[in-house]
Amino acid sequence: MIFWKKDKATIIKDELRHAVKRCIGYRFSKKDFLYQALTHSSAREENLTPQTSPSLPHLNERLEFLGDAVLGLTISEILYTRFPQMDEGKMSLIKSNLVSREVLAKKCRSIGLDKLIIAGKGIKGHSLPVSVLANAMEAVFGAIFLESGYGKASKIIVQLFADDIAVSEDTAKYSNYKAILQDYSQQNFARVPIYKLAKQFGPKHKPTFEMMVCVPSKSLPNNPRLYGPGIGNDKKSAEQAAAKMALESLGLLQSRT
Repeated sequence: MIFWKKDKATIIKDELRHAVKRCIGYRFSKKDFLYQALTHSSAREENLTPQTSPSLPHLNERLEFLGDAVLGLTISEILYTRFPQMDEGKMSLIKSNLVSREVLAKKCRSIGLDKLIIAGKGIKGHSLPVSVLANAMEAVFGAIFLESGYGKASKIIVQLFADDIAVSEDTAKYSNYKAILQDYSQQNFARVPIYKLAKQFGPKHKPTFEMMVCVPSKSLPNNPRLYGPGIGNDKKSAEQAAAKMALESLGLLQSRT
């Protein structure tokens, strides 16, 4: 259940700390940090927060700002040490996926932290917005950092994101460059790139594919340009390579050659 006004008297007691410990494996010693991290601004607007709390002037907004930085540094450190051959472009793309609002909100729900968020009546009875869930998740990371330091906060983040990090490289290699190119094409031309098979060669059990990608041109929007060929052992990886070549040619990605 979400804590509402009737629970205000119990919200800074051990019950809340025990509940959070079950969610993330960390027990807060400073109740104010925890209360601040889990309190949405709608609770303040409806006067559901203690009136004499000078230590909680902004509720979870400032902690969310801090937690975002702690989360970003932790994920960056993991990617840097775990994937020594990965270039900075791919690390940035994987990081942006892992720390997205959607991923954080999903994580918040999966561990049950969403049920502990303190919000106003305007949100009561509805599914909490993605932004509220993600901000609470980051605010908790910020609170742990303030109370116990980066090492402890990082350890909690690693535990929570272990499975996501394990699969991030595999999912990223089939989505990132294509996703960036698609966003560029849709935003500038309201069209998606078109991939075409240019050539297939090699033995049937181990073929090689050459893919071209067709992207509208700013100078000639009705006369798309072809980029490639991208080469890979399957069509998806070849499309990825073609998308990367297009991004480099368009100046949206620095060439590594």
